[in-house]
Amino acid sequence: DDVAAHVLLTQSLLLQERPKAALESAERAVGLDPTWSHTHWVKGRVLLDLDERKGARLCAEQAIELEPEDPDNYGLSAQVYVSERNWKDAIVEAEHGLSLDPNHSLCRHLLSHSLTKSGKQGVARESLEACLADNPMDPDAHVQLGFQSLHVGDTDRALEAFEEALRLDADHEGARDGLVESLKARNPIYSLI
Repeated sequence: DDVAAHVLLTQSLLLQERPKAALESAERAVGLDPTWSHTHWVKGRVLLDLDERKGARLCAEQAIELEPEDPDNYGLSAQVYVSERNWKDAIVEAEHGLSLDPNHSLCRHLLSHSLTKSGKQGVARESLEACLADNPMDPDAHVQLGFQSLHVGDTDRALEAFEEALRLDADHEGARDGLVESLKARNPIYSLI
């Protein structure tokens, strides 16, 4: 009946890619302490992994209501909006999280991604560059930069960014996917597709 243990178990199960077992543990955590925002946050993460966006949205809203000063809760909310391709609201939530913690990594990534997808590449590039200036060892930021570079047709810069991400984390799936996309984009036949 230890709520913190159930939260940790949920996170461990997510890392092991066992979302159904993680959901059971998350629901137990919420049942044990429905007043702790982190129990709702962790359940929302699980629901997002299970592609149950409506439930994840409700968990994010509950977490924000319980702890409006925690940027993690706004990061979860922004993640849900990104999964729905609702760039405008994702930007609002990520910016709110960053107003609480200007160095919040997840909110920075989500803000940059959403700005890129909504056609605001210049602002997105500035956000990513600030993120990389603070933490040049962040493979996720390099992957974001790679996809942003692909989005504007700069395949050389994209290739460099994905290679750097793989140097930092050889198992980064997004970096491997981006590297393949960069190589395809350099091929005239694939670039037409």
